[in-house]
Amino acid sequence: MLQGFFARIRTQEEAPVWPTVIVLLLTVGYAIIWIAAQLIGVTITGGDLTAPSLLGQAIGAALASLVITLVVVQWVRRRTSDWRSALHLETSHTLPLFFCLLIGLGSAWAIDLIGVLLHLKDTLIVPPALSALVGPITAAWVISAVVALVLQPIGEEILLRGMLYPSLAAPLGNVRAIVLTTAISIGLSIILAGPGLWYAAIQPALMSLVITTLRAHTRSTQMAIVARAMFGLFFVLSALISARFPSS
Repeated sequence: MLQGFFARIRTQEEAPVWPTVIVLLLTVGYAIIWIAAQLIGVTITGGDLTAPSLLGQAIGAALASLVITLVVVQWVRRRTSDWRSALHLETSHTLPLFFCLLIGLGSAWAIDLIGVLLHLKDTLIVPPALSALVGPITAAWVISAVVALVLQPIGEEILLRGMLYPSLAAPLGNVRAIVLTTAISIGLSIILAGPGLWYAAIQPALMSLVITTLRAHTRSTQMAIVARAMFGLFFVLSALISARFPSS
């Protein structure tokens, strides 16, 4: 079984229609978009960019996710009529959807448990960009929940697993592409998440390894989005449980 699993991961897929350099530029562009979106969020809600309000953070994360989704989809659509297939947004033919849901949610819990057992999380319950989830249900909470469950999974996964991973896999092979995609994900997280080793590097690295490996096995960015949404669901549930049963 394991032999078949690894053989499936190593199986090459067709090279994408875009050059790798374009995807790397889009990835850098996403970091710039994120910073600009946070500035817009601060401008709308008031406050300071170095210490934005929870609502400002939520608005910024939502805007950044929406913009990168639109940019990627429009860029690919201009180069191929079948943009959904180009981004591998079709469903998986190797793993059922329910199994991918379980992989995402189970991995999110297991990774979080590692952080707790090794005392790596400190007092952080969710990533800093989703801090509004740890509090009462307000406009900021609702926007953050939508970001965690829908907007960020779609935006980041079509960029990282829909565009970046296949563009690296074609010349380097799947395994090296998984590792390099994870390394680039960590670089993005350092910019997006801010200070704090767990959510800036360790948690994103483990999450990226799981999701990119799932993407390699299923050849489906849709399944990567599903798995990432389950990480978002775990954040929402963790925040709700923390609010309901605060630690002493």
